[in-house]
This record gives sequence, structure tokens and C-alpha cells, in this order.
Amino acid sequence: MLDRLDLKEEDFDDVVIDEKEFKDLRAETKWLAVARLYTSREDFSNTAFYTSMRYAWNPAQEVSFRALNDNLFVIQARCLGDWKKIVEMGPWLFRGYGVIIKEYDGIQDPEKVVLDSIEVWIQIHKVPDLYRKEHLVRLMASKVGVVKKIIMLTAKDFVRVRVNLKVDTPLKRFTSLNIQGQGRVVFQLKYEKIPTFCDVCGLMGHVDEECGSGEHSP
Repeated sequence: MLDRLDLKEEDFDDVVIDEKEFKDLRAETKWLAVARLYTSREDFSNTAFYTSMRYAWNPAQEVSFRALNDNLFVIQARCLGDWKKIVEMGPWLFRGYGVIIKEYDGIQDPEKVVLDSIEVWIQIHKVPDLYRKEHLVRLMASKVGVVKKIIMLTAKDFVRVRVNLKVDTPLKRFTSLNIQGQGRVVFQLKYEKIPTFCDVCGLMGHVDEECGSGEHSP
């Protein structure tokens, strides 16, 4: 509605905030994040959500929640350690569904923060030594999501990669290499602590009995 108003400079009577006060305000609003629960359900309790998240995070200091609507929350930690755990150590789950959490600067409209992805660990299994090279693992994992970190385990038959997954994109079941003159090699993917997802369409946020009519062939 404000965008449609024909406003002129003389219409404004600003409250002026000087640079020092602005810096003080920024100092008081550190360690913020915006979160929402990625689910098609709407019947969950905010109080239960707060309690569950505090239990999962086990913060060193108080963490505050502010509900903006039925499924959008502003979270503020009181120390850097708690904030890094909340934002970087997920995925966090509530009743099996993924909690999407993004850093928030406290200035922009929190409803405009894009909450469309979640970070998880994936495992790429049975990668032979010939292909067990970090640049090849990165390329394979990039077909699943945006690569954040790679751990080349030496005592396991898989490598671990932290990726940022788009929640509106079906989960991939495998990744592959195609070697010229040799053919294709397929590697199984496994997801660690993955939120609830549908076995039919591969999307997170619902199960197969909630997909379409819920009736699917075995």
C-alpha cells in the first residue's frame, strides 16, 4: 500500500538516527536468525517448537524466539557459540520435519529472507581409490547440492560431504561418473539425519501417503 502512495519529500518528518546510535543498535541485535518448519502441516504448537529446539541446541545462554506468523520465527542467541551451533550445525528436526534456518541482519524485512534450502551431510559410498580424489568428489556432490565441506574418510568405504539442498528439489538417489571409453560408474548416496521426505516424489516436507491422493503402487 505504501508503494502505491504518491509521496513527496515534504510529506516526510523523519526520526533521525545518527551513526553512533545506529552502531549501538547493531551491537544489540547480533546473532539473529530467521527460521521456519518445512512441512505441509499447520497444526503444530509454537511452544512445543520452542521447547524442542532449546533441548536440541542445549545453548550455553538464553535463546529467544519471536513468532512473526504461524510458521516464521526470529531467533536470537546471546553468544557466538550458540549462534554458530544454531545456524551451522544442523539439520535440526522438529517432529521429523526440517527446520530451515538462515542468518538474519535485523534490518531487512524478515519475511523477505529466502528460506528455500537446508544443509545436510551426505555419504557417497564405495568410491574406488582411482576416483577417490577431492576434486572428483566435489563434482559428484555438486550434482546433489551446493558443496560446503568435504571429509575424505580413510577408514570407511564412503566419503562425507556437507551440501546445501534446495527443499523444492527431489532428493537424488545416486551420483555418477562417466569415463570416456570406460562407461558410467554409479555411486549410492545416503543422507544423514534427513528430514521427513516422500518415497514417491522425493520431496521433503511430507510422506508418500500425503502425496497426491496418497494411493501409490508398491
